Amino acid sequence: MPDDFGFFFYSSAPFPGERSALLGGAVRCVGGPGRALYRLPVEHASQGVLSHTLDPENLPHPGATFSPGSTWYFQAWFRDDRNQNLGVDTSFNTSNGLRVDFSPRKHKILHIIIDDVGCDVLRAYHDQNKYDGDNPFNQLEDPAGANLYPWTPFIDELASKGMRFNQFHTNPTCSTTRAALYTGRYGFRNGVGSLIGPNRVGTLGEFGVGTGNEEWTIAEVVASAGYRTGFTGKWHLALAPTEVSTGGQPGQGFPHVIDFGGWGEVWSVHSNMSGQPLTPAVHIPGVSGSTNPADDVPHGYYNFNSWATFGAHPFESEELNLAFATDLQRHATKELIDWFRMTAPSRPWYIVASFNAAHSPWEDFPPVEYLSTAEYWPAVTLYGLPVPGGSGTLTAWTGFNAQVEALDSRLRAMFDSLGGLDAVLETTTVILHSENGTPTPVPQSAVVDHGKNIGSVYPQVLPPNPDHFKHEPYEQGCKVPLIVAGPLVANPGSVSNALVDAVDIHATIAAITRADISAVVTDGRAQDGVSFLKVLRNKVTDEQHILNERSFSFMERFSPNGDPRTIVPPVLNENSRRRGYIGRTAQGWFKLVRHLRDSGLEEDGFFHLYSGTVPSIASEVDPNELVDLVAVPAYAADYAQIKLEMEALLATEP
Repeated sequence: MPDDFGFFFYSSAPFPGERSALLGGAVRCVGGPGRALYRLPVEHASQGVLSHTLDPENLPHPGATFSPGSTWYFQAWFRDDRNQNLGVDTSFNTSNGLRVDFSPRKHKILHIIIDDVGCDVLRAYHDQNKYDGDNPFNQLEDPAGANLYPWTPFIDELASKGMRFNQFHTNPTCSTTRAALYTGRYGFRNGVGSLIGPNRVGTLGEFGVGTGNEEWTIAEVVASAGYRTGFTGKWHLALAPTEVSTGGQPGQGFPHVIDFGGWGEVWSVHSNMSGQPLTPAVHIPGVSGSTNPADDVPHGYYNFNSWATFGAHPFESEELNLAFATDLQRHATKELIDWFRMTAPSRPWYIVASFNAAHSPWEDFPPVEYLSTAEYWPAVTLYGLPVPGGSGTLTAWTGFNAQVEALDSRLRAMFDSLGGLDAVLETTTVILHSENGTPTPVPQSAVVDHGKNIGSVYPQVLPPNPDHFKHEPYEQGCKVPLIVAGPLVANPGSVSNALVDAVDIHATIAAITRADISAVVTDGRAQDGVSFLKVLRNKVTDEQHILNERSFSFMERFSPNGDPRTIVPPVLNENSRRRGYIGRTAQGWFKLVRHLRDSGLEEDGFFHLYSGTVPSIASEVDPNELVDLVAVPAYAADYAQIKLEMEALLATEP
């Protein structure tokens, strides 16, 4: 039988009760009693590559299994036609031994957080944004046209190659969402309800630092499963360097986060570009456009502090950065990935790449080569530098959209430097989401400064009407983009309407890495996260996930940080409590929005978002929360049920 290729199973020792033939190198080809040795035919042989597909339901060896941890051994062979004997002499020409290990695969995870980008500003979420049909939002194909969407081809492509989630809810404020992401616990448990700052500390000095409020982060959880952990970009969960946290430890931020947060390698921006710690104004050639000290660049996207602990950066070094922040953040992420590849190429990693964009200051105009839409270009930058081809002025709307386009451009550049999006997605799960909704000044500026027609809905949820955007627990403030792509996504380009909360990112990453949260969080404290890995892998439908895993969404903002039950009026931005709860009754999906008022009483709003079991476009009723039903008798039972559910959740732990 010339040119007869195949595979043998082999083992380092005979199987009990089975005959085996020594093949050399102390391995034996395994067979069954009275039967020929187990041989598999080659289904494809080309250019030195032999292949055979195994049916897991009909394996050739009765004791074989594909279960995690099992290992299979093969040896390729060629039957020499000079000897048809089944002996071990010259009957076979054999390859080196082949080993296939079915231990659980360790997926690399790149977790990208973007700032202040609501669904309403992304083209990928156009079908979720219910504007008038003749609105400029519908002009999707012309980056030089009068659009309201910034041009985001990279995020659009990521959505087309991943799964887009339409019901992802965060908290309406930066720090609160971040704490929930990293702990898997709602704010009323972890104590972070608003920005970490000297006037909002309360009983919490610094996230994860100080007496009585240590939290385990997702970095510590995945590290227990053998993952390296790294962080780049905006942290926003620590005090400024000149402040002191509970327990008397200096509140510099990342040195303590490293100790308590479990992150390995770090390149950190302390806070918002306009936040603490501030840097002195400096002259930056090419940005200032002048040697006049009055034109020096203040603290912002071109002038900020950062700390790094890996690669070319000395441990805990403070750096004054003289380049555009979004570009530096993508470079730092690439450097960290390369650092992991170089220092431990076989170990899986989990990296958070947290971008400041598109948070203010919006007047820090990005380099024009990062932008597509000329409508956003001013004639001159804040620092007096002419913008070639620019003719407009810097406003909240143009500046914000320019930051979004620059972010998209730098994300593309980062993935290109890693071999391209397709190459990255072969081995890496990419999670991209925002931390809260769009700031109110952006749509206001579109109308006031530029005369944009934003349809009939948005004017009803902008001041002087009740504000539904960032900082508020309404849908525009909390329902934000979430896109997941990579080898775990069974149906690239799909859309999910399953409920997902910020805390669920924690549980899902733990599930991907096969980490046991309870082995790290050992004191039995409540975990709020629910994994949506089965949704990604198409193992359950949205309806099954809703019925069996997550049946509600919760969002909150309170200040000062600490125990929200201790907050009392008067209600100010530094002294407030507001919450949102989405639940389902027999009539569909409802949302309870609750504010603490100056009277000391809770004031509720109640809205019918969707009908049916799954909250989707097809079942929309009032997804923009325009009609308050709290005093409508026909919905009294629904209101009572949802109120009871939210209060039961809040009663589970302070």
